[in-house]
Amino acid sequence: MHEAWRRLGGNRGTPYRRDFDPRDHVALLPHMFVIEATDDPEPRFRYRLVGTNIVETIGRDATGTWVDDLYKDAPEVVEGFRALLQKGRPVRTFGKLTWVGKDFLSYESGIFPLLTDEGRIGRFVGLTIYSPSKSSAD
Repeated sequence: MHEAWRRLGGNRGTPYRRDFDPRDHVALLPHMFVIEATDDPEPRFRYRLVGTNIVETIGRDATGTWVDDLYKDAPEVVEGFRALLQKGRPVRTFGKLTWVGKDFLSYESGIFPLLTDEGRIGRFVGLTIYSPSKSSAD
């Protein structure tokens, strides 16, 4: 995904939303999520797409849900997306799924910004892969 993002961005660095079509990455769709960033006047973030593997693993479909409503007890998630608006470059995150009571699973995500036609970051596309967590005894 990172290579495709870089190719789409070309000399600009960050690609436009219109340049990225999730259907061009069919094999990745189960692991993909798309988040829209709005100005309300403060930035808010809404899930526009959540892949089936994510839905099955987490146990809910967050499509259409505002990130701040979903993570009321984890304001650092919203702050992380706000920071991404400023940075404008991809990030990698990883950890355990303790926030959904599945600490036996680990995740790794890559999150990539996309520009609006006006040239501001208005969407993020991400991929999340899950794997069994290694126990402290391993």
